[in-house]
Amino acid sequence: LWSRRPRALNEFPSPDVFTQIVATLAVLSLLAMLAIAAAVHAHVRWERARRWDPARAGRRPLPPLAWTVVTVSLLVGALWVMGAPAWPWVAVPYGVVWPRWLASFGALTLGLIPPMLLLKPLYRRNAVGGPIVGLWLLLVWLVPMLVDLIVNVAMVPEEQARVTWLFGCSPLGALILIWKIESVSFLPGLAFAGALALLVAILTRPRTRPPVCVNPVPSESSLSSEQTRTE
Repeated sequence: LWSRRPRALNEFPSPDVFTQIVATLAVLSLLAMLAIAAAVHAHVRWERARRWDPARAGRRPLPPLAWTVVTVSLLVGALWVMGAPAWPWVAVPYGVVWPRWLASFGALTLGLIPPMLLLKPLYRRNAVGGPIVGLWLLLVWLVPMLVDLIVNVAMVPEEQARVTWLFGCSPLGALILIWKIESVSFLPGLAFAGALALLVAILTRPRTRPPVCVNPVPSESSLSSEQTRTE
């Protein structure tokens, strides 16, 4: 996107290609959270309608988990295709580049699944999910990077200062490790994100299945018994 910047921004230094990719993926993933929240809200409304009147509930919407995977796939694929004119060597579907796109897809998907899961119980209780999701993104996307920078960069001698796998426990930090810092593996961060998503899925799972309330159609025997009682 920086390659298509207005002319007024030409006085600012142009970031390198990898910085453009990381920044664009991070911004698009945060914007995708709005679409994911809308999908969760639609699914909760359908569950509520099905609980009270299954005949009028309508067609089941796409599950939020599937919507999250589709949304991340679209934004990563769109950036891959749109970046081809500006980054011809980045868009090639072979060599050492496509694993980075695949790893970026995994980092963003695992980073967006927990807030999606947190929205479901909030919407079921008619609560506002924006502040909770915003706090979650702040803690999970920024705090691991800040802790690693403080402990392993700012508080050690300059010759020993370097980021560690803790930096990649943040989805944003994982993107930076994938595209900018090849000396540090991003796999521990992806494993941590997967474990965190699994933990949130277990904690937010409904304990009991809500009953389906269906308006029963009275039978002839019940009608006759009610008539005899009234007589």
